[in-house]
Amino acid sequence: MPFTVSFNMVQVIDIAEAEDRLLDLYNTMLIDRGQMHPSTDEVDAVVFEVLGELEAYLQGLAREGGLRGRDLKPIVQAWVEERLAEAGAGSRPDVT
Repeated sequence: MPFTVSFNMVQVIDIAEAEDRLLDLYNTMLIDRGQMHPSTDEVDAVVFEVLGELEAYLQGLAREGGLRGRDLKPIVQAWVEERLAEAGAGSRPDVT
């Protein structure tokens, strides 16, 4: 009998061990937007944008039945890496 488990975004990021790469993504997006010294509001806007997109992506997978707990880490990591590649950061070690 299948059961449902709910995670919040903090738990998802922790399980996926994606915090460092998400920080790279946030920084890359801010730099791409010309925000070299962003305000707290500008940082918050990027963080909420990225996490909102990630949450929507994961919810879509869950609705389709394609999100198993053991797959959470590679799915989140791949999503973050795809966003970094789209932003042109790819494997850049440091974008600060």
